[in-house]
Amino acid sequence: MRFDRARAALTWERAAQPLCEFCRAPRQAPDKAALGERLGNPFYVDTIRKLRADNVGLQDDRTRWQSLAQAYEQRRVVRLINFVQRWASLFKRTSK
Repeated sequence: MRFDRARAALTWERAAQPLCEFCRAPRQAPDKAALGERLGNPFYVDTIRKLRADNVGLQDDRTRWQSLAQAYEQRRVVRLINFVQRWASLFKRTSK
């Protein structure tokens, strides 16, 4: 009895009805209308492209800052401080 009800409810005409209605009167999908120009909407690839370019620029800045930090670490004063800290940690271990 339930199978007969389901078979009557699931005909091709009923299943295709929403598609036929859309073809008669097309409209913008609710998710596309809600996103608008925000990221994630495939119709706004320019925004995505710009964000990716900005990301590359940030990665370049990061590399530049890392190399600058390494240059500072190579200076004599920093090397001396690191040397003293290593010696201090060795004396702490041996004194225990």
